[in-house]
Amino acid sequence: MDQSPSTYAVWAERVAALCAAVEALDAGIAGIGAERPEDVAWRGQLFEKLGPQVAGEPVLVAAICGGTNTGKSLIANALAGMPLSRSVCEAARTRHPVASIPQTLAARADVAGLFPGVSGRPWTRDDDALTDAEEHLLFVRTETAGRQPDWLALLDTPDIDGTLRDNWARAELVRNAADLLIAVLTQQKYNDAVVREFFHEAARAGKTVIVVFNMLEWPEQRPRIPGWLKSFADGTGVRADAVFAIPWDRQAAERGEPSFVDVSGDLEGGEAAPDGSR
Repeated sequence: MDQSPSTYAVWAERVAALCAAVEALDAGIAGIGAERPEDVAWRGQLFEKLGPQVAGEPVLVAAICGGTNTGKSLIANALAGMPLSRSVCEAARTRHPVASIPQTLAARADVAGLFPGVSGRPWTRDDDALTDAEEHLLFVRTETAGRQPDWLALLDTPDIDGTLRDNWARAELVRNAADLLIAVLTQQKYNDAVVREFFHEAARAGKTVIVVFNMLEWPEQRPRIPGWLKSFADGTGVRADAVFAIPWDRQAAERGEPSFVDVSGDLEGGEAAPDGSR
């Protein structure tokens, strides 16, 4: 696909024009007393992701999503190369998303515009995500110390299977805003009904998904990954672009340095990176 500046500009103009056309259609529907169609997958993609992004340079928004106690925050911290969220054992303690955004990206992009529906707050400490507030908050950490490229925004999200409805709403806002979802699964959570529903909606919206199976007994459980992934795919419609496994290693987890093993080659038609990592 041609991603030259001129091609991107043409595409951005078309997306902006589509947003304006849909808004005009909404106004016309309201004028005749008809109900506006709300429950369509493309509406969230258009107004909560594409619309906000076309005003600036291309940005990739990647969100780490999963159920309670799957190790999302550990993975987010490791990918960002710095602490974003504190890992806690209690269910539904993580209430708000946290974003890691390089300073160079924050300086040129409308960060608030990338995430409609949430109120941005500066990140101050690793327990910001535990803040008890009804408002939909997004804590943003912008530093140069991380390992992200300057076109990548990385998010740690609330538990998608918690009992708090606010958590569901915030997770949906993050899902709509993201280009890429990193699905963190465990042997207990890969087939959870609420987790399946969340990623089913992601599949309907055409999201790119990378699957990470965390906290595995290694290498004993490696042969079970294809079966787990098939159950997940059958229940959600997700076809993962890549699959990784993280062996359970308490010392590595305490250091914030989990090992990511590329197991894409274990799957039918999959190809692993030559060194087993990517």
